[in-house]
Amino acid sequence: MNKRNLIIFGIVVVFGIAFLIAGCSGQKVIPFEPTSQLDYHDAYWVTKMDLPDNPVSLTVINDMHVDAATNSVTVYAQSKILGRIVAPPQVGPGECTEDSNGQTVCFHPDAVYLNGSGQELMVADGTGEWWVKHAWVLGGEGYDNCELRPQESYDDCGYAEGVLLDDGLTMQVGIIDADTGAWMGNHRTPVFNEDEVTYRVTRLSPTNLDPDAGEIDLTLKTDFVLDWACEEEPSAFDNLVRECPKPQVTEFPLTDNQLPVMTTADGVEYVRTPDEFFADLPDWPYEAKYVEIDGLRQAYVDEGPRDGEIILLLHGQPAWSYLCVFR
Repeated sequence: MNKRNLIIFGIVVVFGIAFLIAGCSGQKVIPFEPTSQLDYHDAYWVTKMDLPDNPVSLTVINDMHVDAATNSVTVYAQSKILGRIVAPPQVGPGECTEDSNGQTVCFHPDAVYLNGSGQELMVADGTGEWWVKHAWVLGGEGYDNCELRPQESYDDCGYAEGVLLDDGLTMQVGIIDADTGAWMGNHRTPVFNEDEVTYRVTRLSPTNLDPDAGEIDLTLKTDFVLDWACEEEPSAFDNLVRECPKPQVTEFPLTDNQLPVMTTADGVEYVRTPDEFFADLPDWPYEAKYVEIDGLRQAYVDEGPRDGEIILLLHGQPAWSYLCVFR
């Protein structure tokens, strides 16, 4: 038995024993529960356009949610410029309050809000959504906010406005010049479902909007509670029923006694290192494969000739595993 076959045999034996132990231990598998979804998902589309005075190709990703009860529409728009997702930070309804000094403090949902008449919902008027957090995942990429701190203006950011018509949603997409306020862009009627877009939408409410009750968290990462989850209902736009967005992580569910919690520098907790952390490893063009046992997974890479040399990679601290090579 050569070295490669011996290693493969050893892996199979170890995982076989682990499967027997897991099967007899009665471990409970925790199903993946998405944080939140929007109730109405009606249409999405991707439109590419070239600004006449700018040679840079601009991709605009839009998503429309229609509230059949109020006949209002919420539109989300984000721009992809030179491979970078730019989210227009705009203050939505219910996201502003006054701090102890009397200054206005706002939360940002990274989205553009419109009602059924194409009016921006800068304050809650009973016709639109309340507090929404929206995030896109396009081609495996995340998105960047064009301003990560709370603000009340969105100069120099991608921006969208539009109205809901009988034949669809007419959108005006482009850039507002910070100095002159002039509009640079174009009008177009989008084509629904032109390209596939995967995304995650969460709807939360801040638990503390009263400055006297304590410190206000502006990070949008803590002190928020789930409002409601996705439901499949007929669209107010075309009366079609569409499936709710699928959770992003379902392939490898974790059990309730697995893996310590990992806390990143910005305070976000994970029970497993997110896949996007491995997206931009330097000098690593290989695609990982996985073997999985009851929620625990082992990554491996199978490249090169079948009779090639076996290389064992061990994780170091703080380096990635492929920097520590043992033959």
